[in-house]
Amino acid sequence: MRLMLGHDAPPTNFWRENLLTRAPLPECPVRTMLRYEETRPQLMQELARHISRYAPYERGVLLVAGGLDDQPARYLDFMEVIDRSTQARETRYLELIREEEEKNASRVTSGNGALE
Repeated sequence: MRLMLGHDAPPTNFWRENLLTRAPLPECPVRTMLRYEETRPQLMQELARHISRYAPYERGVLLVAGGLDDQPARYLDFMEVIDRSTQARETRYLELIREEEEKNASRVTSGNGALE
């Protein structure tokens, strides 16, 4: 596996946990992706292919002419997983924004509005 400066150890900088699940990250996510590219290249290629097909799917463009019943089951399964992941990520993002706004609001002192 190729070495990449800054990606060969556990995360030490901004994010030490998965922002979606809040589970600790045992290693840099780039390292995880590199390992899967090396050990499971076909899976990674299939993932990339389906992720690239998600935007048209989201706009209502299906892989095969016809309706949902005409689509390959694997394609629909991937689209459902990507959709759930996208929704969970958006929900968590909004939570993080709200938490940050609350933290910033609590820093403002009463009176002149200066930060503590």
